[in-house]
Amino acid sequence: MFFHFPVNPIDSLTINRSKKFETVDLINFGEVDFSSPCGKKIKEISFNTILPGRPDSFCRYLDIHKAEDTIKKLEQWMEQKEPIRLVITRLNINELVIISELPEDIRAGESDDKYITLTFRVYREPKIESLPVISNGSKQVQLKNNRPKRNSASGGYIVKPGDTLYKIAKSKLGKGSKWKIIYNKNKNVIGKNPNIVYPGMRLII
Repeated sequence: MFFHFPVNPIDSLTINRSKKFETVDLINFGEVDFSSPCGKKIKEISFNTILPGRPDSFCRYLDIHKAEDTIKKLEQWMEQKEPIRLVITRLNINELVIISELPEDIRAGESDDKYITLTFRVYREPKIESLPVISNGSKQVQLKNNRPKRNSASGGYIVKPGDTLYKIAKSKLGKGSKWKIIYNKNKNVIGKNPNIVYPGMRLII
């Protein structure tokens, strides 16, 4: 089905093109724009026109539809899932579009005439890429543990009643004489006297 607007756009026709980017607000610096490496924003086309209640000298043709019927048809096109084709010959516009906005203005003394503003968004077919599925047949795949090995002696330790740094060093490091290593790592927790540790202290070994 084709529909020709009976009246050309009033005042102007707007084509909105905008760049896709992300704005990040950095502390002590302000906003910074980062351009998107791929993708773009949808182009919008909008214009104002009038749907006259009866034929007039400014109409492009005289066999016009009722304004109410035209608005109902535009509403149907706006609600449908399929895009429609917008053709504006003088501007070489021939695009699949969807109607995103359709405000209507009824002015005093012109109840038969409908002033509308149409906004179209150029339709883009979404492209979904499929990743190939790799089949390994009946072969068994062994997963390797790539996590770094951790020294069992390293980590944290919670002091228990009766513990001393010498006793902890002997238990965790293999030699009691290594108590200074533990003390040097935990001076801020133990304090100035290495001979006193309290149950519940969390030490780094």
